[in-house]
Amino acid sequence: MCVKPKPFSYSCPSCDWKKTVFPKSDVLLPGEHYACCPKCGSKSLDLETLKGVTKLGLGLLQKLFT
Repeated sequence: MCVKPKPFSYSCPSCDWKKTVFPKSDVLLPGEHYACCPKCGSKSLDLETLKGVTKLGLGLLQKLFT
């Protein structure tokens, strides 16, 4: 059974780049997964799962970050 992942944020400690991702399914598409920072190329990205996001809050977050 497929499980939709919760929204999560990537952040780069080297250059302060940040991206919040709202996956639509369990398959991550281009722009939803990063192995290195697209701004500076650093491979030490931090990954944080957004906890306690409600459907209403998720809709508002999507509008803010897209």
